[in-house]
This record gives sequence, structure tokens and C-alpha cells, in this order.
Amino acid sequence: MDVDNRIQVLEDDTDVFSTVNNIVKNGQQKEGFYLCDVSEIVRKYSNWKKFFPRIPLFYGVSETFVDTNYPDKYLSIDKYNFIRQDHPTFGEGVAIYIKSIYKFKKIQCDVINNNIEQLWFMVNISNFKVAIGLA
Repeated sequence: MDVDNRIQVLEDDTDVFSTVNNIVKNGQQKEGFYLCDVSEIVRKYSNWKKFFPRIPLFYGVSETFVDTNYPDKYLSIDKYNFIRQDHPTFGEGVAIYIKSIYKFKKIQCDVINNNIEQLWFMVNISNFKVAIGLA
């Protein structure tokens, strides 16, 4: 698997607190670091599909903390279109994943707040046009 050298995949038996302590004690960390329990993501996805089987799923991500130095290939999910709105400097930002079977169009919406990263798009779902936004 082609993984960015800044990403570490930990084994199931790894203790989160010892991992954090090792990173801090190392002293070479220049950027913030994030721990993500993928099983939590899988559980939430499974619950969504179980309780709302007929509602299409879109993945919205806030506080992406990525910029143009992070290519889309590191952030993409198979069978989903990936749209992102990066912050001009490192930090913040938003992104959304739209299932590839849906036609969509990114739309501009400046009426809310120009200082907040936001994504708006129009998607066709069962012959209905639906506007979806993420900020």
C-alpha cells in the first residue's frame, strides 16, 4: 500500500497513550498529529446503512488540515468523487465524498460567510435536485 511517510498504521494491540508519549518524547514532530480509530468509522458507517438503507451516504470531513501538498490520491475512496476546499495555510479546510453514481455540480454560495471554508453542491437524487453544504 502506498502510504505517505507521515502516516503510521498501528497494530490492534498498540497502546494509544504509549504511542502519543513516544511521539512527544521523540521531539521531532513539527506538525500536529492525529490518532483515528478506523473501527469507529466502520461502526458508524454500518449503523447508517442498517438504520437508513434507502438514504444515500455522503461523507463530509471538516477540519481536514490538508493543503495542496496532499495529493487527492492519498485522500480518495474507491467509487466516490472527492471534492475539497483547502484553507490557504495549513489547517482547517473541508472535504466531501460523493458516491460516483450521482451527478453533481459544485455551486458557489458566498452569502453565508466568506471567511469560512465551505463546500456547496447540487446533486441529482431520484430526479430531485438537492443542495448540500458543508462548512
